[in-house]
Amino acid sequence: MQLKTLADQRRVDFVAKGVWALKFFTEQHYNEFLVQFQNCTFENTHGYEATDENKLKVYGKDFLGWAKPEVADDSMWEDADDSFSKSPASATPVRASQDLKEEFEEAANGGIQSLALGALDNSFLVGENGIQVVKNFAHGIHGKGAFVNFGGGSSLSRSNLAHSTPKKTLLMKAETSMLLMSPLGENKLHSTGLHQFDIETGKVVTEWRFGKDGTEITMKDITNDSKGSQLDPSGSTFLGLDDNRLCRWDMRDRHGIVQDLADSRSDMSTPVLNWAQGHQFSRGTNFQCFATTGDGSVVVGSLDGKIRLYSINSMRQAKTAFPGLGSPVTHVDVTFDGKWIVGTTDTYLIVICTVFTDKDGKTKNGFAGRMGNR
Repeated sequence: MQLKTLADQRRVDFVAKGVWALKFFTEQHYNEFLVQFQNCTFENTHGYEATDENKLKVYGKDFLGWAKPEVADDSMWEDADDSFSKSPASATPVRASQDLKEEFEEAANGGIQSLALGALDNSFLVGENGIQVVKNFAHGIHGKGAFVNFGGGSSLSRSNLAHSTPKKTLLMKAETSMLLMSPLGENKLHSTGLHQFDIETGKVVTEWRFGKDGTEITMKDITNDSKGSQLDPSGSTFLGLDDNRLCRWDMRDRHGIVQDLADSRSDMSTPVLNWAQGHQFSRGTNFQCFATTGDGSVVVGSLDGKIRLYSINSMRQAKTAFPGLGSPVTHVDVTFDGKWIVGTTDTYLIVICTVFTDKDGKTKNGFAGRMGNR
């Protein structure tokens, strides 16, 4: 059961075969309910009665500092960093993680520019000189010793990847293919195209350009059609974002032309991605970042702090728009079911619950209906 507390209204909202609200007459009754709810949650989760002794057994000695800070001294915080590194919960040894970082920074000439997080066996760290392959574990990643150099004489070095570090990466086709998007230049976010990198062979197989109606255009960000679509072996479409554009690109060439990167001599030989769906806004949207839900709905963060929700049926008009608080949204993500959104700015974190009840009493989220002031 999902519970949301509203202390200033002495009210709790919860979801259990519908959306419900409880309002209390006094603050004492409100607080007593929360304590009882937390105790019941503890008992249902851990199978123990919610006593301090049992909580100490489950949470450990540091529990006292959180539950009763007035009786705890500062000593519990003195070894916080040390205890974290010694925690048995980490399946990847701390020393191994340090070795991985040092190993990659040495190979990548000092920095990680992008992370392509895989859902299968591997993830990929992209740096200034190449791509490092790491192994996924339950509690972290571990190096595999595999590194592909952008300037090592392969097809990577023949492309402009050898001269511009990719800032955006995207896994596709059951994580056997990766799209790499490099900015136009230093301190620039936009790109006029991308490279399709074959993970199994370690080679760039195609360069693509962004274009619409015969005109070259730019993109600022790319993401998968939906959460989990990177596992589709036949997937050929993805989403693109620019300051005033939101669109879907299709890598299937209408004329069946296959590019041989080794024989490419000019931009004329670079195929143009097919604009499959989308909208170019006249001005003012200033899109910054975006993400997708499991069904393909889209959340977009903007320079003015606004967060817009687009349904799977239309990229022209947002179903819901949350007003900004002044700071630009730098990154945004959403849960698979679309019920929760998290956004970041330079100074604070934004968490939004999109679930609401419409005038007919139906439970919806902000991607499927207009939330208004709900």
